Amino acid sequence: LVGVYEWWIPSCGSPTWQSVPWYPGDTALKNLRFWYRRGIRYMCYETYGFEKNPDPYPLRWPLRYVGACGLWNPKVKARQVMSEACRKLYGPAAGPMLGFYQTLEQAAMDCKAKGYNWALPAADTVYPPPVQTKASEYLQEALKAAHDPAIVDRVRDEIAMWEEARKAMA
Repeated sequence: LVGVYEWWIPSCGSPTWQSVPWYPGDTALKNLRFWYRRGIRYMCYETYGFEKNPDPYPLRWPLRYVGACGLWNPKVKARQVMSEACRKLYGPAAGPMLGFYQTLEQAAMDCKAKGYNWALPAADTVYPPPVQTKASEYLQEALKAAHDPAIVDRVRDEIAMWEEARKAMA
């Protein structure tokens, strides 16, 4: 066995996940290191989704970016990758944006609900109301810190995505 195929399509088994971000960055890298230690040198991540928005960038970029960086360097840590990405993308709003993504990642790790093949747990059990509120607060803090129009637009894209996610989970 020299290659592995992994499935990164959270919305396949549940329409709610079509609008909800799924970011298990550190878990994805742990899986990648597991395979790498066992001699796997070829990975295929299926990321095609069933997202409602034709541009899944605000919804799916964190996991795809962390996964791509991990393919180049399996020893990299998700926080390291996301810290650098947030500095580049969000400038002075990097701290709160990193807080937003880490909130989503920690919620996924803390979730005790079980998923199964082709289906994650219900999105509102992964992101219960206190997590949703905390994530929203980080996004508002990021918007206040952003001044460059391009950065403001990026933060607003994430806010719009998160508002859509919250509607889907309601």
